[in-house]
Formats: sequence, C-alpha cells, structure tokens
Amino acid sequence: MIAVNLMISALFLCIGALLAYFLSRRIVRPIARLAQVAEAVARGDLTQTIKPKSDDEVGKLALSFKHMLDALTQSMRQLESINTISAEAARSLNTNAVLKSVLVGVLKTIEAEGGAIYLCEEENGGIAEGICLNRSGTLQSD
Repeated sequence: MIAVNLMISALFLCIGALLAYFLSRRIVRPIARLAQVAEAVARGDLTQTIKPKSDDEVGKLALSFKHMLDALTQSMRQLESINTISAEAARSLNTNAVLKSVLVGVLKTIEAEGGAIYLCEEENGGIAEGICLNRSGTLQSD
C-alpha cells in the first residue's frame, strides 16, 4: 500500500512539474521576445515588430510596447524630415528649392499624396511664390 501511495505521489509530482514547466514557458517566452526587441531597438533597429498573442498582462505589455515602438518610428520619420528640410534650407538661398524640400518632407511625414505651399506678399495679399507637388517631389503645377 505504501508503494502504491508513493507511486501515485510521484505521478502527481511529475504531472505538477510538467504543468509548471509549460506554464512558465508560456509566460517567459513572450517576455524574452520583448527583451530581444528592446535590445534591437536600443541599437537603432526600428524595423522590429511585436505581435501580441494574448489578452493577459503579458499581452497587454506587448501591446503597449508595440504602441511605443510605432510612436518612436513615427518620431524618427518626422525628425529625418526636419533634418532634410534644415539641410536643404542651409544649402540653398533659392526660395523655390526650400519650399520644395519643406513640402516633400511634410508630405512624406504625414503620408499625404500631394500638397501646396504658397508665400503671400504682405502688402497686397497676392501670391509671391508657390509650389504644388506630389509625395515623390514631382511638380504638379506652378
């Protein structure tokens, strides 16, 4: 009888250990993936993606991390556009070239198909200069 009780206890112990192992892997694996992505982002790799797979606390953490990564990527895109605009403005005193650079940067940042910038004369309110482009920088009209 003692031997049977010991075998039943050993069986339940093995089942409990296996259950604990699989449950811990279910928690640890997504957190380890988040850590890998965080390290890659810290190195400047913003191409990483996070796909939350659950609605529990770990899934909510992954979703929050995804939102943070998306916002960081958008901020970097905006910063790159600002740097491009600044560099063009510093290189050129040509108003039309500066307007084109500014407009292309804004269109790419906000992902618009096209847009226009017009400079108005203060004295009479007329248009001094203007430019109308698509996102690739192709002149639409003058």
